[in-house]
Order: sequence, then C-alpha cells, then structure tokens
Amino acid sequence: MTLGDYWRVFRRRLLHVFIPFLALLVGAYWYGMTIPSVYEARALIEIQKNLIRSGMGLTRGFVSTFEKATMAKLATSRDVAALAARKLRHSLPDRYGMTSEEILAREIRAEVHVENLTQSNILQIRTVGSDPRQLADYCNAYAEAVVEFFENERRKSTMELKEYILGQIQAYDSKIAALGAKLQRVRNVKTPEGLEEIAVSKIATRANLNRIEEELERLVRERERLREKAENLRNARASGDFVKVAQMLGGRELESRVDEIQRLEKRRDQLLTQFTPAHPRVAKVIDTLNKAKEELKGVANQALEAYLLSNETREREIEQSLTRLEGERAMTHRAIEELPERLKNQTSLERELAIATSVSRMFQQKLQDFEISMNAPSDRLFLMERAAVPEKPIRPDRKMIVILGGIIGFLLGLAGAFLAEAIDTSLSALKDVERILERPVLAVVPRIRIPNEKLDTERFPTVRKDLLQTVPMMVDQRSPSAEAYRTLRAVIQRRFLESGFKTLLVTSSTPQEGKTTTIANLSLACAAAGLKTIVVGANMRHPVIGRFFPIDRMKGLHELLTGKRTLEDVIQETGFENLHIIDSGSFVRRPAEVLASSRFKEVLEILKKRYDIVLVDSPPMLPVADATTIAPLVDGVLLVYLVSVAPRDALLRCRETLEEVGANIIGVVFNDPWERSQNDYAGYYYHHRYAADEFSRL
Repeated sequence: MTLGDYWRVFRRRLLHVFIPFLALLVGAYWYGMTIPSVYEARALIEIQKNLIRSGMGLTRGFVSTFEKATMAKLATSRDVAALAARKLRHSLPDRYGMTSEEILAREIRAEVHVENLTQSNILQIRTVGSDPRQLADYCNAYAEAVVEFFENERRKSTMELKEYILGQIQAYDSKIAALGAKLQRVRNVKTPEGLEEIAVSKIATRANLNRIEEELERLVRERERLREKAENLRNARASGDFVKVAQMLGGRELESRVDEIQRLEKRRDQLLTQFTPAHPRVAKVIDTLNKAKEELKGVANQALEAYLLSNETREREIEQSLTRLEGERAMTHRAIEELPERLKNQTSLERELAIATSVSRMFQQKLQDFEISMNAPSDRLFLMERAAVPEKPIRPDRKMIVILGGIIGFLLGLAGAFLAEAIDTSLSALKDVERILERPVLAVVPRIRIPNEKLDTERFPTVRKDLLQTVPMMVDQRSPSAEAYRTLRAVIQRRFLESGFKTLLVTSSTPQEGKTTTIANLSLACAAAGLKTIVVGANMRHPVIGRFFPIDRMKGLHELLTGKRTLEDVIQETGFENLHIIDSGSFVRRPAEVLASSRFKEVLEILKKRYDIVLVDSPPMLPVADATTIAPLVDGVLLVYLVSVAPRDALLRCRETLEEVGANIIGVVFNDPWERSQNDYAGYYYHHRYAADEFSRL
C-alpha cells in the first residue's frame, strides 16, 4: 500500500480513529487530575578549597571528583540530619517544636537527596514531597546543616594538622641541634698539615661520581637506540620495504618520494574499483608507480649506507667515551675509599644536618601556608542558593499525560481503522466481484511496475513514456503483470475462441479502471501467441489505444463508417507481427449514433472472417451509451475492474444493462489488486467528460 492508500483508509474510517482518540484523551485527563501533586525544592552549596601559596601569589585548590563524591556521601549521614532537625526546632518552634528530634531527623533524611552536580563544584540538596512549604524548610535546614557540619569537620582537621606540623618542626629542631653539636666536636679534632686540603680535594670527586653515572647511563641508552634503528633499517631493506626505510631515515627528498608513491598507490586503488588492471589508465599509473619505487630504492640505499657509516662512527665514539668514564668512575671510587675515617664521619654528619635543615624549612613553609589559608576569608562550603517554596509540581506532568493519552488513542484508533478495513473486504475481494457480476474472474493483474532502465524509448519513439510504462508486453515481458496478461489470453483462447467466438468488447463500468491498458496488453499477448489479431478503437470520445502504436491517427473507424475511406485504408500495421489496428479516427460529434449504424456490424463481420480475434475498445459503460450500443454486436464482453473504484450498485447496474441488451459477459479482469487508486464513487467524477460532445486530442 502507498501513502495515498493509507490516507484513503484514514478518511473512510475517520470515526474508528476519532472515538478511541477522544476516549483515551478524556481518560488521560481524568487520570492526570486524580494523581496527587508532587513538589520539589532545591538548594545549592558551592564547595571551596582553601587558598594555598603558588609561586609569589595565592591560588584556590582544585576539588577532585573523588573528593566531591566523598563529600556528597558524607552529607547524607545521620549526624547531618540530626543537626538539621535541631535547627528546625530552634528556628521554627511553632511548626516543628512539638515533633521529637529523632522523628524529625528521620523524616528529613527520608525526603532529602544530596546530589553531586557533574562538571562543577556544587552540591545540590533536593527535597521531594507533597507539602511545598515543608519541603522548603527541610531543604534549607538541611543545607545549613551540611555547611555547618563540614565547617566543624574542617576546623577539627585543621587543628590536628597544625599540631602535627608544630610537632614535626620541634622534632627536627632538636635533631638539628644534636647534629650541630656532634659535627662541631668532630671539627675540633687536630689534623696533620696538608691532610685536610688533600681530603677536601678528594671529597670533591663525590660530586662528580653522580655526573659520571648519569653520563654512562645516557651513553648506553644512545648506543642501544642506534643499534636498534640500524637493525630495523637492515631488516626493512632485506624485505624490500624501501618506503619504510625512507620513513625511518627521514629527509625532505625521501619524504617527497614516499608521498608521491602513496599518492600513486591511492590513485591505482581508486581506478581498480572502476577498471581492470589491463585498462590503459590503470596500466599507466602502475608503470609510473613502479618507476617511482625503483628511484626510491636507489636513493634510499645511498642514504642508508651513509647513515650506517655515520652510525658506526658514532658507536666507536660512544665506546671510547664509555671506556674513559669507566676509568674515571673507578678512580673516583678509590679516592673516596682512601679518605680518613674522621673525614668520612664529618661528611656523613654534614649531609644529615643538611637534610634535617631542609625538612625543617619545609615544615616551616607549610606552617606559613597554613597560617595564610586560616587567615584568608574562604569557607570550605558556601550556601550559594537557598530553596524557595515550589509553586508548580514536578509530577505528574498532566499535559504530557494528556498528550500521551491522545497519541495512544490515535494509534489504537488507527489500528482499529485498518483492522476494520481488513475485515470489511467490500469490493476489494475476488469473491465479492464474482458474486455481484455472477461471472468468473478470468485474470488477476498486479500493479504494473516497470523500472526506468527497461523502458526502451529508442525502440518506441512515438509512444509517450507514461504510456510505455503501462505496457509490460512491450518492454518487460518477464514481469508478473505480463504473465497475468498471458494468463488472460490463454483463458480467453480456451473459453471464448475455441467456442467459435471472435469479436470481444473490452470495457469497464467507470473510467480510469485500466480497460485501454488491458486491451493493449491483451492484443500483444494474442499476437505473440500466433493469433491474427486486430484492435478496433471504438472509443471516439477519448481515443487512447492508437497512441501505443506508430500509426496515422487521422484515419480510422469514423472515416470508415461515414464512407470517407475503405476498410483497407483504415487497417494499419502496428509494427508487431500478427497485430493490426483500426484507430477511432478523426473527431466525431455524436459517436453513439455512428456506432449504431449497420455499417459497423458489417465491418465486424468482415473482420471476423479475416482475423482470429477482434478486440474492440470502447468508453466505460455507465457514463455514456457507446459500450451499450456495441455490446449486442459482438460475441462477448470482457469487463475490467480496478479494485475499490466502482461501488457495488455501479457494478450491478453495469451487469443489468448488458443483460438487457443481450450481451454475453464472459468474465472480469481483476485489475491492480494491491492498490486502491480512488474512493468508492470516484469514477462518477469523469461522467461529464465522457458524456460531452467535444474533447481534445493530445
């Protein structure tokens, strides 16, 4: 079904859609009004870090995600709820003074939610309930309790930290005094003349020892890095991957050549998606790519040899430096070992004294930072926004409930409408058409869908594209619709032609049901089966059948019946074997009177002798009398019915009219069963056009 079909079903079953929609809409409104309102109050607390020293100034510390999560968890403790209950009993005794602190704390803790807002240093205190005023009181009291709780904790931890720093400073001051006294006693010992200067010069080598060790480690790492790169380069050259060699060596020339090779490879891959490797464009790119690779190979080999040579030179230099540094390290160790024991002790004491002094200064600096942060006007938590009494409930969202009810009602109504449409088959079922007409359905023709690529407009240059799309027997003979017309031809041949009948009128009850399309495809199917076929265009009001063939449309049945031309003049070739046509001819003012002449009956008798089957095209039955005039003159009538176009009474009236004039209705073509092109009585819209005396030829 197309969107148009859905729209037609919706319009026909509008009541099925409207009743559930209205019922669910009213029900959703009633349900929303019965749900009690739930309000929400919010307060915001900003988390602030103490000021710390940063270079020559002060800066505020960073609040980590873990710390914020921990603070949010601690804010939900029983201590905070108890503190909030005390605040409420103290600040609002007339409202909460009669409630015990324990019960009030439980109520507050049950309704308060503490949330850590992401991407911010803010805690949100949220209370949810049915009493707006009480929610605001609980939220503000709890927010104040959180701020006070963490302030108390901050003061407690601050005092503990200060006591720890002062204790460390005192301990290190005592240690410094002891080390200083001990060092002074060692220095007061007399030493032989010249020994002190020698020892000092040797002690100076200790400072060089660390430098030597660092230099040795650096050179070893450099040597390993050079060896690894050289090995990777040799492996890449051995595997023939000179692009990798060039990338490892670097350099402007090598990089430009690699970029060119990569561009050519990308171009080659793009062309291979469209052409084969033998295509000239692909072959040219591959040849250029091979030449570029050969040139890169030569340049990369030269650069690699130069690099390996410089690499070997650098390795020799590193080995020489390592040998030299190893000797210096050994000499330094021996010099340190040769120091007198007293000087060793002096050196050790001096080092310990320096470390203790440094640590003491660090704690003193910490104490200064601590004093600054304590004296700075900054709070750990700050009540940024107090909770206001909520005016609107957060739920239920009555507007959304009504909208959802309307949507669900609409969907249920839509489903009911299509269910009713499926149950009420009316004239969209074969059995209903057969029951009303009391004739069998000879063929079921599905919707004609011909892809544009199969339309051979060059083969049929005189046929409009929109008409060509309706003739699968011309352009798409393997389609399901073409097979349906072959089935129709076989049934007609078996039940009509083999009984000695030859002239067959193809008509419909109302316009736009596909009778002209049916007669065009049926004539081609008969001709393709070897039957000598002729099509007579008796639709003089809206002649269409002649547009399917390359013929002269100004000579035809009108000229033949009025004596202006002979039968041989009006019979025209169609371009298809075994198929001829007599078109309707030029304009006629009263076609029903022309068709009622005895000359038309004589023409049909002559054609019956010359052809195996004579197919007569005519206007629809109900709008005009042309088909009723022709029906008694032919051997049989084939009705074409487009699903859901003609109503029941129209089909019944068509059958009764044909039976009144003695026509032989041989059956029905059930056309386009999966598409519903018009509403039930849409066919009558064209009545005035077919009944008019004048028409335009396109």
